[in-house]
Amino acid sequence: MRAPSESESESESESESESESESGSASASGFRFACEDCAYFVEEQGACANGYPNHEHRRGARTIVFCKEFELA
Repeated sequence: MRAPSESESESESESESESESESGSASASGFRFACEDCAYFVEEQGACANGYPNHEHRRGARTIVFCKEFELA
């Protein structure tokens, strides 16, 4: 059996990372945690009704940060 070339190894790792991020993502599993899913989110203002900063909790944020006040709407 031959060892994979460097370019073959790189493309395999890229495709593995892509499939892991797609299948293992929170949104793909139906996990709801963002401000937009919370009962305290005021959509018109894009803000938390309780006054908490929400830039890290919004959909599309690069990391998942949980809010202690989250209440599923």
